[in-house]
Amino acid sequence: MEKKFVLVILILAIVVSMLLLGCTYEASVCGDRMCNGRETASTCPNDCGSNAASPPALPANGDSGVEPTMPWQ
Repeated sequence: MEKKFVLVILILAIVVSMLLLGCTYEASVCGDRMCNGRETASTCPNDCGSNAASPPALPANGDSGVEPTMPWQ
């Protein structure tokens, strides 16, 4: 019983300290077309290198050129 109590207190202390310190886990997946987390140009050239794909730019007026359609039209 006492071991369970100590374990629960330890887990709570870890969780609370992570929340107070702002520790978050950011998953970084090489190949997801986003340079994030610990990815760098040398560790994940597809996401972070000079040849990394970038999203297509919209025209200056923000018009995507796609007309919205409604299912009943």
